[in-house]
Amino acid sequence: MTQSAVILDLDGTLATFHPTLFQPDTSHDHPNQWSTYPTESNASVIEGIYQLAIQLQKFGEKVLLFSSQPASHRHACLDWMLCNNFMFDAIYYPSTQATKLSYEERKRSIMKRIEADGYKPWLVLDKEESNTTRSWRKLGLDWLRG
Repeated sequence: MTQSAVILDLDGTLATFHPTLFQPDTSHDHPNQWSTYPTESNASVIEGIYQLAIQLQKFGEKVLLFSSQPASHRHACLDWMLCNNFMFDAIYYPSTQATKLSYEERKRSIMKRIEADGYKPWLVLDKEESNTTRSWRKLGLDWLRG
């Protein structure tokens, strides 16, 4: 059974932070320890998008987060979402193999994973208008600028 879903870009659409600010701390004995955590003081929620996502969830839509950043930023992003009480159904990052693909092929790869997980997205919320819009639209999704 497929579930209706909306894809929400994380970087710059839901959150004002840019994940490259949150790199693993390699200067200590614990390389998996993050040197900087996103907090409300350095990474604020974009309130209108946040409220829209909550309303969509109330109507039964699944909210799928998407980030073009490498999966190495996953821990910082998850911590930020927990700090901001943002509930989501799944989060997708490009796979290691997909980072070598063209932008459009990366989106197609992620869409295959989304569909394999049982979701049927119909809308993307994203700040980008160029490559992102064309790529998602070629996959049959509508787009709203966040």
